[in-house]
Amino acid sequence: MSVCLSLSLSVCLSVCLPACLPVCLSACLSLCVCLSVCLSVCLSVCLSVCLSVCEYLRVTGVCSSTAPPTNTSLSVRPGDWLQEGQQVTFSCQSDGAPPPTLVLRRKGEELQRTGPAPSQLSFSLSSARLEDSAHYQCEASNQHGSQLVTRTVSVTAHPLQVEVSPPVSSAERGSGLVLTCRASGCLHPPNFTWTRTDQNQNQSQNLQGTQQDGLSLLRLQDLDLQDQGVYRCEAQCDSVIRTGTVQVHVYSFPSDPVLERPGPVLRGREAVLRCDITDVFSANQMRVLWLSGNTTLHSESFGFSGSLQNVSAVLQRRVQEDQVLTCRAQLLAPGGHVWRSRTASVLLTVHSPPTNTSLSVRPGDWLQEGQQVTFSCQSDGAPPPTLVLRRKGEELQRTGPAPSQLSFSLSSARLEDSAHYQCEASNQHGSQLVTRTISVTGTTSC
Repeated sequence: MSVCLSLSLSVCLSVCLPACLPVCLSACLSLCVCLSVCLSVCLSVCLSVCLSVCEYLRVTGVCSSTAPPTNTSLSVRPGDWLQEGQQVTFSCQSDGAPPPTLVLRRKGEELQRTGPAPSQLSFSLSSARLEDSAHYQCEASNQHGSQLVTRTVSVTAHPLQVEVSPPVSSAERGSGLVLTCRASGCLHPPNFTWTRTDQNQNQSQNLQGTQQDGLSLLRLQDLDLQDQGVYRCEAQCDSVIRTGTVQVHVYSFPSDPVLERPGPVLRGREAVLRCDITDVFSANQMRVLWLSGNTTLHSESFGFSGSLQNVSAVLQRRVQEDQVLTCRAQLLAPGGHVWRSRTASVLLTVHSPPTNTSLSVRPGDWLQEGQQVTFSCQSDGAPPPTLVLRRKGEELQRTGPAPSQLSFSLSSARLEDSAHYQCEASNQHGSQLVTRTISVTGTTSC
């Protein structure tokens, strides 16, 4: 018995003094089992001695924990290669005495830390993102040292894709519109959500679409200006979400421009024309062009404040002749292209007082008694002037306003037909008078 006790004590001391308490107990237990089998030593007596020695060493402080971290490991479940949306768990553990503090970091940023008591750290990401691809480090440390292990995690994109059509949509006020959201890359039908954000980006509204066979249709009816904005379709497959957007613009241009007829304009004077467009709206501008044929005379742009507007454009132009003037109103889309164009035209009539009035006499101013003579009077003017032929103040012939020429004949000139002949051309804008003097001489007898 004394030999057994002495041997147990010496072996326990030799193991326990340089080691920590758990190692001491383990060594003593193994020794006692061995002695009881080989030397027929009482196992209970041996164990009792060993435990007493270890407890003494613990109480007296001879056996103390002084081991730096060892066997530090970092495991990743399900693995280093992940697909976007997968759940991933990081587990870090280490041996050491005292138990080391464990710190998990990603790109140098601390994710989680344990106190000195736990021997294991666990950290989970419920849905891995692409930006979670990184080097992850677990550091175990106590007052006797530290140990660092690293794992590289790569997150690949989920095949889920979302396409919204059309990407930009323009619709007329009061019309309908269908937006289509199509999802691919999901093994089962994804969940769709539609929202609209107004033009000022300060108000969102959830909308109800119709889902079928991997796509969602959003039907918009009787569109008005408040229906403008960014429409967002969100498709969710498992824990992965993809979004697509479409910008919807609502326009209003219900009728052609109204172009007032200014009435006749005196040649050389300035005409004023006004073009009115009612109940119009655009997310960009309205451009009004004044045209004469294919020539642009003037261009003017008008902005919008968020509500229906009436637009008036004015043209001032000095005119010399009749011409057709056109007011072309163009509603512009945000990109600057013409969404819709409407026109109105008016014939601008130019008036003038009589000009170029002439009075001709055939065969000439000197006549012989009995000769036939013809007087012809003509004049320019708008409207066509009235022509009056007079002899010594007495009216010989008058034309209405339509003919542009007067013709009067004397079949046989007499001596008393010698006189001053006058042609007067007149309209509401003025008159012009021309005079010819006719002399009739008598015939000489043979």
